[in-house]
Amino acid sequence: MPFKDIFIVQILCLLIARKFSGIVNLVIGSNKNDVASIKLQQGMVVNVHYANFVDVQALKAIAWESEGELTLFPQAISDNPLEHYSLIIEELVKSVSPDIISTCPTVMDIFITRVKLRPLKNSSLNLVGLSVFGQIGSGYQLTEIPKGKLSEEEFWNGFWFLTGHGLVINSYTKSIGMMVQEFQNDLTTKMQELMGSHVVQAYTKKLWKNIQKKWPDWNENHEPDPIYGILPYQFKTQMIQETTQQMGAPALQQRCLDSALSALLPRNANVIHSFFT
Repeated sequence: MPFKDIFIVQILCLLIARKFSGIVNLVIGSNKNDVASIKLQQGMVVNVHYANFVDVQALKAIAWESEGELTLFPQAISDNPLEHYSLIIEELVKSVSPDIISTCPTVMDIFITRVKLRPLKNSSLNLVGLSVFGQIGSGYQLTEIPKGKLSEEEFWNGFWFLTGHGLVINSYTKSIGMMVQEFQNDLTTKMQELMGSHVVQAYTKKLWKNIQKKWPDWNENHEPDPIYGILPYQFKTQMIQETTQQMGAPALQQRCLDSALSALLPRNANVIHSFFT
């Protein structure tokens, strides 16, 4: 399945947090021959392979890629996890500029929550990591996490250190996902006004049928796996647009879409419109 607007280190974070065991195969970008693999045992990294690199060098090479494809192969892994993993993450974090976020600015819209804190091995980044962990509280959009007394560099070092250890959950569900849901709600309200409730019922049924062709585990009561980043919500928006264009007269279809967009905040409307085909 494809992923987009989520760094590979954040995908790794989610797999560590859920204590995944197995192999993750990754295609970097759109080049099917540019592949990497990560092996995990109960959420502990066993090895990383990419091109001629292994482990720390391989992780450095792929960590900040934010688009491609991934395939999970859950299985029991008996190999021992990497030694000194905390130091590997420290080296990874210290080797990257705080400006790395500018290579994928959409990541700033990700909603961040934290998992149960567990003991960390000794690292010079432990204190800033714990400071950021405390600031996250019950959850914030990444742009809104209070930095307290931390400098910009300290904040990002602490945040990526937590990410590398699977101590935060990165998800678009409560940011972009809620934006797309608001757009869908406004659209169906306008559709009911112009076309009637029977059309809305048919539209909703067809919409979810179209969505589940691509994401079978996604329904009205269950959000898609966050490891795919923004892509599920971009796809859902496109399915909303396409399904709307199959209902009623073209003039009414466009009125519904225009009305739903105009009901959003201007920035949100721009994001939704950028998802359209």
